[in-house]
Amino acid sequence: MKIQVGKFEIYPLLDGYFLLDGGMMFRQAKTVWQDLYRPDEQNRIKLAARCFLIKGKVLTLFDTGIGNPLDPMTPQIKGVPYADFYGIDQNGGNLLENLERDSFEKKDIRFVTQSHLHLDHAGWNTYTDMDSGKILPTFSKATYLAHEFEWKEAVNPHPLHKGSYRPETFLPLEKADPNFTLKYLWKVKGVNASGVRDNKFAIDGLLFLRTSGHTPGHWVVFIESEGKRALLAGDIIPTHKHIVPTNVMNYDLETKRVHREKVKLLNLAAREKWLILFDHDPDFVGGYVTKNQKGHFEFKPLEGGV
Repeated sequence: MKIQVGKFEIYPLLDGYFLLDGGMMFRQAKTVWQDLYRPDEQNRIKLAARCFLIKGKVLTLFDTGIGNPLDPMTPQIKGVPYADFYGIDQNGGNLLENLERDSFEKKDIRFVTQSHLHLDHAGWNTYTDMDSGKILPTFSKATYLAHEFEWKEAVNPHPLHKGSYRPETFLPLEKADPNFTLKYLWKVKGVNASGVRDNKFAIDGLLFLRTSGHTPGHWVVFIESEGKRALLAGDIIPTHKHIVPTNVMNYDLETKRVHREKVKLLNLAAREKWLILFDHDPDFVGGYVTKNQKGHFEFKPLEGGV
């Protein structure tokens, strides 16, 4: 599937599906959220691990999914295999397979960035080289981008969400090369959330806006070209069910900030007809929002599948 936004081409790349507790995803009682997504017997709901390849003058990969559950570096969680704990289903292909399906190669990607460094967004940053046993960058020719605040939090996470990070997916980027700040990772400073129109951090026509809220360094990517606009929303708006401003997550460190930033983005998206693209929606790649007469946001899905 290819999405055209002016001069940019965006390719949604599925890294499979996984399961998370519905209450964690909606921060409400089950009686409220169970009709949004039907839970299994463990109260888990099915979510997509979706990444996006952006083709401008160069190739930029936004998010790297949940990763390879069979890689030797992949941990067990409470004695349970990673794939079983998260109910990972990659039968429809993982990120690398779907990248190849769309006729792209790892070596062609110039930039790799995540909305943040949680395990379901940074999984394919690295891999285990079976000959040397070393953990290496998966996209060896790419510059990896992360906000400085996100890097600091990931390296020394708050106890409330330490389990959301997998150090083996980002620390080896630093160890791989003594000049990693130039070759592998830019710890980008000075990005704040004072308004979408202000200059933040731009590269190849992509605007990176730090929203924080979900994590200290969480950012989204905004694309504007030839009168068309798109927002890669990360975990500020992970599914179309989260366009309801009060539908925030227990994973959010600052729920009030998530709510505030979400409302700001949704108002702009409704007024200027942005396409919003979702990392975790199991049913829709993305869509558009409008505001009804009561001031509530309504969703219209993008045509063309999941």
